[in-house]
Amino acid sequence: MPIRNLSLRFKAFRGGRRVTKELLSFINLYADNTHPQLRTKVEELIDEFESAHEAKKVLHICCYQNDQKLGFLTASIYEESKLCIFDECAIARELRSLPAFTALTDFGERFVEENYNVETFLVEVSSTSKQDVGGVSGPSLARLLKVIGFQLALFKYEMPHAPLAFEKKKKPDYLMIKDISGKSFISKDRLVEIIKLIYFTHYREWIKRYESESYYAEYSIYVQSKFEEICAELGEVNIIQLDGDNIIRNDYVLSRKMEKKSGQTSENHKFIINILMVVFPAIITIISGVQLGPLIIIPIAVLIILVVILAMIFPQLREKIVKAFQ
Repeated sequence: MPIRNLSLRFKAFRGGRRVTKELLSFINLYADNTHPQLRTKVEELIDEFESAHEAKKVLHICCYQNDQKLGFLTASIYEESKLCIFDECAIARELRSLPAFTALTDFGERFVEENYNVETFLVEVSSTSKQDVGGVSGPSLARLLKVIGFQLALFKYEMPHAPLAFEKKKKPDYLMIKDISGKSFISKDRLVEIIKLIYFTHYREWIKRYESESYYAEYSIYVQSKFEEICAELGEVNIIQLDGDNIIRNDYVLSRKMEKKSGQTSENHKFIINILMVVFPAIITIISGVQLGPLIIIPIAVLIILVVILAMIFPQLREKIVKAFQ
């Protein structure tokens, strides 16, 4: 039975059965409102929905606004890994709004949580300008997901979406994660498990099913290479930060608090630079004050020494001091 929320009405269609005319109309809405390079073929969506799968369950979420078709969202649910991936999503252009997208995603999340064994929700967002969900860019969409509790995994992620897979990207894509426990971090082992599932089960199995053998072979090499790159980047770090406040950044970094010696080296360099930024202006101030006599120089020197000591002891105060000198 449809669930009403103000003027919005939602319907959830479980996979493993024939696509109805109503659902087909929403799949066509998705096709008509998604950029060609990000769009999954209609016939593939239909076949994937109607087929029985061992590893995953397919769910299509549809939304009406005042009896007009508003939005479409697909969910791939991997209960063995306690994972749900929200994939294809589109909002009708004539009714497009940001609240419509958040309402659709929020309903999908609540429905999945109530009916399936899931602990983690994922949304991939392309960093390119081709992002067409809600008519907003990738970074804007990622920030919008933050509103409903998704956070950015701070590492360089690349969507293995087939039409974009072999393109060289200037910016990493966004892997948005929401853990129902509300954690602001994720273990390396869990993150690697998630990426492995996305690359080799979620995407590569789809390619194997719908593309040629030669393309599948080429794609397999690509995802294996990207997976190894990510594992190498993560290195010996055991915990990866989830941070909703750093979505606009293009060079994601791992949590400095969790890094070991490799990460500590770069942090030490930054610390030295910050201190020098305080010391150099201080030296100039002392030199310029020589002509004023020792009564002026000594208090200035003592004050500067205290400032440097405080900057070395308290990182938060250090940042404020550096900004003041800048």
